[in-house]
Amino acid sequence: MQISITGRHLEISEAVKEYTRDKAGKLVRYYDRIERIEVIFDQISNQQRVEMVVRADHRNTFVAQVDAKDS
Repeated sequence: MQISITGRHLEISEAVKEYTRDKAGKLVRYYDRIERIEVIFDQISNQQRVEMVVRADHRNTFVAQVDAKDS
């Protein structure tokens, strides 16, 4: 399983990348056919978004995203 972590409009620290790899790697517990996970951090003005795209066998794709305002 490959995990890629990218940032749009911001730099991602090594600590955040490790935390993300650890948490995303646990998804295999719930669905063991995962082939690739892409995590994209994005920041526009004072709003932040994290999107996770999980690609599994038989061309199954799962997408989740969350938005939060920077306080």
